[in-house]
Amino acid sequence: MWNPFNTAVLIPIEQAWKQMLRVLFEPFHIQKWFIIGFSCFLAKLVEYLSNVHSAISSVIPENETSTFSSLSHSAEGFVGLFSISSLLGQSGDQNFLNWLESLSHSMGSFNVDALIVVLVLGILAAITLFLLAITWLDCRGVFMFIDNIALDRGDIIESWKKYASQAWQLFWFYLILLIAVIAVIVVGGYTIKTLGVTFDRENPITLLLLGLAFLGFSLLTALLLFLFKASVIPRMFAGPYGLLPALLDSLQLLAKYPLEWILFTMVHFALWLASYFIIIFCCITSCCMAYLPYIHFVVFLPLYLFLMSYNLTFIRQFGTGWDVFAAGNTDEASSHDS
Repeated sequence: MWNPFNTAVLIPIEQAWKQMLRVLFEPFHIQKWFIIGFSCFLAKLVEYLSNVHSAISSVIPENETSTFSSLSHSAEGFVGLFSISSLLGQSGDQNFLNWLESLSHSMGSFNVDALIVVLVLGILAAITLFLLAITWLDCRGVFMFIDNIALDRGDIIESWKKYASQAWQLFWFYLILLIAVIAVIVVGGYTIKTLGVTFDRENPITLLLLGLAFLGFSLLTALLLFLFKASVIPRMFAGPYGLLPALLDSLQLLAKYPLEWILFTMVHFALWLASYFIIIFCCITSCCMAYLPYIHFVVFLPLYLFLMSYNLTFIRQFGTGWDVFAAGNTDEASSHDS
């Protein structure tokens, strides 16, 4: 019988380390390594592209480097989402408008505004389709990655087919969540613009409050998303269960044992931070060669597998319904018997 007072957040670290060694090095198979690396690549695809975007943004020079100026430009850009002229940028916009005007004259009835709308909508549609495809692959990959860890194997095809239903449910959930977050941001930005709030050096309090509110919203969203991934997805795998039953079970578990999950979140963040610094150091010393797509996850597979194993070994303490290792072994035994 599981005892909440025996729930540990440090013991699973040792168990996760042993699981990582068992999967990757006992024995070592290069083909298995590359296959698991591919499933890890798919499982972390959204996170990887987000980190790449942040890295690129961090190296773009800015005219003003002060903290206040950065916050001011961010706030103005946030509200400026509702002005189509903001999509043209601050430099080179006149040349772009001249090109559109000459193009509109050659096309006859079209004008500059219509061309801007068509181009913007086309770009947004392409970006949306790309992000949807990436998110869908991410949802497929996370179950494949867990399957390879739980069964200590390198497989793509079988896990791709087996957990297709769970992956689709996860994809639709992420899509609904994304729409909800965008709706909150749009409503907030539109409200601020309607109220006529300005952001300048003469009104620093409003800028500070908006920045704190946006920071709090971002942190809360990230925390809830982390808890969702750490509890709901393993529950869906262990059953296997649908998303809604797994979500309800996870909410009950989080509400019943909040202290254990708070400690787990803190320890997991510390482990992630240490791994992040190791990855950054290696990428810098290798001239960013270690951050190339797929190659990155093959090189740093032990770190990613260790972090995922820590999540899985922690949550297995709550019973067989949360134990992906037991579920995986049961499925493997059933397939052998059949």
